[in-house]
Amino acid sequence: MLNAHSFIKRQKRSYLFRGLLYLFPILLVVVLMGFYVRGISQPYAKQNVAEIKHTWQLYNKENPNLVFLSEHIQQLPNTLPNETIVMERTLQRKVANAELLVKGNHQHLKVFLDGELLYDGGQTIKDKNPGLTVAMVDLPSDYIGRLLQIEVTTPYQAYAGLPAQVFIGDNTSLIASMFSHAIPNLIILTICLALGATLLGFFLYKGIRNRAFEMEYLLLGIFTILVGLSDISTDTASYLFFDPHIHSTLANGLYLLTPIFIMVFLYLKSHHYRKWYGAFVLTMVLVVITLFGLDFLNIWKFPDAMLLVNSLYVVGALSTAMLAVGEWYHRNRFYSFLVPFIMLAAIINFTVYIQLIVGHRQVDSALTSLVFLGLVLVICGYSIFKHLRETDQARQTVQFLEVKHSLLQETHQTVYQHMDELQQLKQEFSGHLQAVQQLNSQGEQLKIDQYLVDVSQQFKPLQQIERYSDQPLVNMIFSRYHDRAKKRHIQTDFYADLPAKLSLSDVDLSSLLLNILDNALAATAKLNDPSQRFVSMHIVKKEQQLTITARNAYRHSDEEEAPSFIDGGYGLAIIEKICQRFDGSLTIDATDDFVLTATLQLP
Repeated sequence: MLNAHSFIKRQKRSYLFRGLLYLFPILLVVVLMGFYVRGISQPYAKQNVAEIKHTWQLYNKENPNLVFLSEHIQQLPNTLPNETIVMERTLQRKVANAELLVKGNHQHLKVFLDGELLYDGGQTIKDKNPGLTVAMVDLPSDYIGRLLQIEVTTPYQAYAGLPAQVFIGDNTSLIASMFSHAIPNLIILTICLALGATLLGFFLYKGIRNRAFEMEYLLLGIFTILVGLSDISTDTASYLFFDPHIHSTLANGLYLLTPIFIMVFLYLKSHHYRKWYGAFVLTMVLVVITLFGLDFLNIWKFPDAMLLVNSLYVVGALSTAMLAVGEWYHRNRFYSFLVPFIMLAAIINFTVYIQLIVGHRQVDSALTSLVFLGLVLVICGYSIFKHLRETDQARQTVQFLEVKHSLLQETHQTVYQHMDELQQLKQEFSGHLQAVQQLNSQGEQLKIDQYLVDVSQQFKPLQQIERYSDQPLVNMIFSRYHDRAKKRHIQTDFYADLPAKLSLSDVDLSSLLLNILDNALAATAKLNDPSQRFVSMHIVKKEQQLTITARNAYRHSDEEEAPSFIDGGYGLAIIEKICQRFDGSLTIDATDDFVLTATLQLP
């Protein structure tokens, strides 16, 4: 007894060999790409740059006696809006042509060296929003051992007490550092723009083709583009391209707006908990619209609303996680596939939002973007899989309808042929009856007897239309292959004990029988001796188990090439796939004749 897998493996060994041939150039490309990625992420020109992070003394300008060390705290406690914190340390790192890069997050910045003012942002405290700023400050050649002081002031409670980010290096190194930090964000932006444009194009394509637009793809496309834009807006390099106020509005607006689209998307994909989740999403949409209006009217700016926004998104992450678990529990196909990824994204974003609420402002923004991008890629993968599955099902349905139409045509032709023969027999019978009546009227009894003998010898019996079972589709398939086998001088033995209706779909039933019989006839026809050619198929349904047993003769010299299955073994693969889908099995015995047994557990 041979397992069906062995026949498939024999046919596909050549594909493995071809794959190995393609593997070498692919690995070469990967190695080269890795080399360039490493060079971009750690450029040679970046060697003379360093972030000054854990060597600061921090204190409130109004209370200089209470000093904190930056390695112990991330934000100066008990700092109110418009209070100035001082960052102080002695410069010790020797760099030729040294410069400072100072990055402020909605903060006014002043830089001093031994009390001498080197940089003043130029804003005043009355300027409500300092925006997102970055400053390049030249250091004198004798800066070693001198005291560096940076005064940081902000009108917003969310950023009060937060130190500025400071880097030291020569101009080339600082630019290389900014460039290398921007590369991951640029890659994320490029992927998001390309993926978002593809989703929007697919939205238009399906809408125009089906004359019905699916809003899920529109929302997902916009969300993907916003993820890329939101990520790049927080990169240091982007500070150089926009006015600080515009940059602040852009970054905060994208941060506020982006999660709304994925929440609305998940709402549209939900079924059982749509009502309560929809109420929360509607609340979030109204809050976002209100915040945009208040910022536009200069009543309540985005930085003031960050605590409220982060708190709402914490609740949103928890609500989304609960929605995913609930929909998965109720067997929502979309959430059944995506629940682990949605849970992972919800947990990571929950952690990020909590860190922002408690005052940890140096959170890597790329983390959230990568989580969102990963979620989009998984959703796209699911959508592609679903689209391919639906397309394949539609293709199978079309193929089945074509086969069924062909079977019906053949059946109709057979019926019409029998009707023509019956009509011809009717006319001949009418003529014979008239001749017998005429001889009877003449009293020619001997001639009548001889005439009837001659007619009986000329009579050809009608070819019967076989009825194999109560299942009409099986009858049509058996009738077709009986006629084909007859033309090839192949004996057939078809039997089916089936009810008129089966819980097995017509598409699956026809795929099984057509693949088995096609390949069996092709293998048997190779025999040179017509007397040895035969194909048999018996189909029996016992309770919920359907058993199909097919037997055919074959040329044993072809055994190593899987004789009874042509087209590279794909017919066998289709049969095995259908059997597995119905918790069945497929066995093959090619000892003498080729015997295939397929069992299916019908629902």
